[in-house]
Amino acid sequence: MPLPKIAAAPAIPRPTGKPDPVLTCRMLKASYCTYDVSTRTYDAAAHSARLERCETRAELQRAPTLGHSTTPPPFAYLSPAGTNAFLILQTSRDEIIIAFRGTIGLGSGLRGYFDWLNNFQAARVSDEQLGNVHFGFHNAMFDRQLTDNVWEALWRAMLRLRAQNALAGKKLYITGHSKGGALALFAAARLKKEFGIIADAVYQFESPRAGTVDFARRYSELGIPTFRFENRGDIIPHMPPEADETEMLAALGLPALTVSWWDPYVAVGVLGFIDWNGTLQFPDESAEFKAKRSQDFIENVIAGDARGVLSEDVRARLQLNHRILPGAPSYFDVLCGGKTAP
Repeated sequence: MPLPKIAAAPAIPRPTGKPDPVLTCRMLKASYCTYDVSTRTYDAAAHSARLERCETRAELQRAPTLGHSTTPPPFAYLSPAGTNAFLILQTSRDEIIIAFRGTIGLGSGLRGYFDWLNNFQAARVSDEQLGNVHFGFHNAMFDRQLTDNVWEALWRAMLRLRAQNALAGKKLYITGHSKGGALALFAAARLKKEFGIIADAVYQFESPRAGTVDFARRYSELGIPTFRFENRGDIIPHMPPEADETEMLAALGLPALTVSWWDPYVAVGVLGFIDWNGTLQFPDESAEFKAKRSQDFIENVIAGDARGVLSEDVRARLQLNHRILPGAPSYFDVLCGGKTAP
């Protein structure tokens, strides 16, 4: 089916550089292991044990060790409603890793329902420091109705580390899968703006778009190396749709999120794309590439092919792919020893 002509994308400074492959694989593992944060009561020994079990899972055999320290032990946070979580790890490589959990399955009862509700709240909200961002993700991070929200728990933990001189001389990496990737961007931006704590890099895996052109411009000005990875055919990284995708959906008579042409949603960071041959490439995001990628997205929407998006256990069944792609490699297959285009 021929598709409508793609509208010109708003001008955003283009990020450059490529991620370190070993670090990429380790950040993927950290994002994966956040799904083990499942208890409201924090117990350092229990979370250390969960990380050890996570490290030894069969699907992680190719992945290099996180090398997390047990003294001090990892810090784990779970929001009061159980819908948001993150880990802070100190490693033997003189690193601190902040990893945000993504959306949990609908089979988790009310927790899963409210978690998915965040994803669908795609209206824009203006944040004085971030710019115009996704309302649901912003609420997940900064919900002022909670005395113990994600952001306050994070900055308190980071200030404790700074007071202990635990940040000195260490690299700081922030990562997340799915919704966790959007929260990783918010965390990196606010930590730098409010506390002068600067991330060495941010790694997103299958992340939806966190904000609009306004947010993307402000974020790019921070100069934080940011890398986002997506598997072809996964619907989540296309949500909320960019201006061109929304135009296509509307032209085809399909439901689409309302887009504001003066400030549409866009992604940030260097794209690592697992292509139609199962090869990791770093495309220039040319009009031709965007057209092929968008066509894949639109055809999946037309087909109603969202298998796996609402999976009960995205970790075990799909290995962070969000959907089942017959014959397609998992993230761990590609990012932890697979093919990379030259």
